[in-house]
Amino acid sequence: MRKSMLFGLLLLGSAPVFAQLSLGVRAGANFASAAFDPDTDASFENKPELLIGGLLEARLGQFLAVQPEVTYLRKGYLANQSVLGIDTENELDMQYLDIGAMLKLMAGGENLRLFLGAGLYYGLALNGEFSSRAGGVELSSDVTFDKDYERSEWSAALAAGLQFQLGQGSLFLDARFQPGLTDIEKRSESQDVKNRGIGLSAGLLFPL
Repeated sequence: MRKSMLFGLLLLGSAPVFAQLSLGVRAGANFASAAFDPDTDASFENKPELLIGGLLEARLGQFLAVQPEVTYLRKGYLANQSVLGIDTENELDMQYLDIGAMLKLMAGGENLRLFLGAGLYYGLALNGEFSSRAGGVELSSDVTFDKDYERSEWSAALAAGLQFQLGQGSLFLDARFQPGLTDIEKRSESQDVKNRGIGLSAGLLFPL
């Protein structure tokens, strides 16, 4: 009898938590670049690349949520420099599947919420290509993982956004700074290369 009552209380206590689960999708652009240590004399352009993913928002009260995510996105860099008076452009284009979670702090009412978030992600590279262009000549090659480049990486994310009530669901907009934590290039022992990006996305959340 006591076990049945305890089980019932646990179900009742957990019901509000499960009632606050929402499933969502998001899409946008990752403005990809890279951080080199030590710095190089190259100039870098932010490459706008596709991102698309799915997420599950678990509301833990009025002001806190945990958001596991799976995201497909492209990373890399576009670097320009002059070598012996010849303008050279080097481009790394990598496709990743990122898996992780974000902790969100929220403020506002049900119709409009502001949120700040921070998260940690594990990325698995699916494929990649390195291109070099100079003097009208372009050379391209597929990325060789585990020899020249790391296949996996860790990255962080700092986010800010808005969430609007939309019928039974909600629409959200977010901006993220996404610094890489792993040296992805293995060809040079004297220089670290880490992915870096600014992500802008929009998405929809549907309560379960």
